Amino acid sequence: MANHDYNIANATAPQVRADINNALLAIVSTNSGSSQPSTMFANQLWYDTTNNQLKMRNEANNAWIVLLESDQTNNRVNLITDDIQYATSGVTEVKNTSGTTILSLQAPTQTTAETGTENTQVMTPLRTKQSIEANAVTTVSAGTGISVASSGNTRTVSTNLTSGNGISVSGATVSVKNSFLNNTSSALSSGNTSSFTNNTGYPVIISGRSNTTSDSNFTLSFSGGSATLDMRDGDSGTYDVFSTLLPNGATISGNNFTYVAVQMRPG
Repeated sequence: MANHDYNIANATAPQVRADINNALLAIVSTNSGSSQPSTMFANQLWYDTTNNQLKMRNEANNAWIVLLESDQTNNRVNLITDDIQYATSGVTEVKNTSGTTILSLQAPTQTTAETGTENTQVMTPLRTKQSIEANAVTTVSAGTGISVASSGNTRTVSTNLTSGNGISVSGATVSVKNSFLNNTSSALSSGNTSSFTNNTGYPVIISGRSNTTSDSNFTLSFSGGSATLDMRDGDSGTYDVFSTLLPNGATISGNNFTYVAVQMRPG
């Protein structure tokens, strides 16, 4: 126990010296002890070793104010307070070891909250509400298969989808067929041509071969561009073959070829 009444009484020189040393020990140890000092003064500090808390006597000298709690195991300090205040000319800030502010204990302005780029200030419920209102989606437009109903701040989005082309609609459930090969003869076509354009309304898998044994290139033409499908095998004595997926509206052309085309119709 290192506390003192801070009253150096008259005594012999050795006794006075010992009393002074005890008073100095109490000062340097912040009056540390498991129980409060027997003699207390206003604004006096006391380190409570039972609770590992640094306390200060209040101005009226009738109670202790807990300033902080020390974590002796991890060598850290825990602040114990219900109120953190800052000077009118400044703001309380938490900084890292490099001096960079990582938390500023002040509420942002409405503009700062709505902009949403400041990353240290503390959002209040009001600023949070204002930020959400400023950045939320406020307009929903109807489109194909979609309808929008408005009531106050509420937007109800509904689908007007109907069954067909591989889609089935039942109440709020929309299902898509997982088979794209409809087993019907009308989905197949074949023939001999030098140019085939897919006008079926569906993607088409087309396979074929050249009708001559000379080397052949095939050209794929799409909206806005084209590409060469080079299927030459370097052997002028055999037919050149190809197989590709042809989107609707695209064309494959080249030397005269024999083909089979399969429409990818929903099943």
